[in-house]
Amino acid sequence: MIIPSNLDPEIREVVERYTKNGEKWEVFPAKLFIDGTFYYYFYFDPAEELMVIRDDGAVLPVSQIRKVALIADAYNTSITILANDGESMARKPIVTIYKRYIRVLEKIKKYAVNLPSQLQKELDEMISLSKEVIDHQITIRKSVNAGKKLTVETRKRGVVTEDDFKKMRSYHMALARSGFRQNEIELETSEARERLINYLNTQVSWKNWRLWLAYKELKHHDRRMYSKKRDPEEVKILEELRREIYKDIPIEQHPDVENYLAKLRNPKS
Repeated sequence: MIIPSNLDPEIREVVERYTKNGEKWEVFPAKLFIDGTFYYYFYFDPAEELMVIRDDGAVLPVSQIRKVALIADAYNTSITILANDGESMARKPIVTIYKRYIRVLEKIKKYAVNLPSQLQKELDEMISLSKEVIDHQITIRKSVNAGKKLTVETRKRGVVTEDDFKKMRSYHMALARSGFRQNEIELETSEARERLINYLNTQVSWKNWRLWLAYKELKHHDRRMYSKKRDPEEVKILEELRREIYKDIPIEQHPDVENYLAKLRNPKS
């Protein structure tokens, strides 16, 4: 693992020349090995600017290190998202909550013997989609763990390759897509949940106390879920994300590429 104290003195001398008064710099904890060449990646605080230095100390123009810089930034972004958002998502007790929710739906299916056929169909769909939510939560956990493992491996060997970047990005995208789909499912089923709740409200009584309890539990779960009616902003956000979330856009084509490259202290020509 590379840290300032064990950085090659020649590389340290180069980065110090580009460090402004009052600034501190950080070095990415592994070299980048791209197209047969090693590079170092630096961050300057508080300017939030960056620099790529070849391992022989050369500070090449942006045009020559564009690919390296973009891979470094994308790799670092994936690590950060997996470690922060990913850890938070993985810790959520979604599996436990949804297993309870499925049991509630199955009780309703068992005890609501006169359930209209359309509601029966929607109920079966809710059960199926709830199992999908659980599958996505398992994917989230696996993605976060795989990202942590790869981070440790690359830091130990002190090198990140383009293949490592592709793996880390795949974990990042699996996390993002699974989280998106979980929220999408809650919104997709919100109207069916409302119809089922409204129907049960007219049917339950103490005579069928098992169904009454399941009805109460269903209302409890519904209040904790996204709803098209209660959460219009979330609907809007998901609609915007849907246009991009499943696209595999190359990093060179990301809309913020030029803004990122402008932060590099490497020569612009």
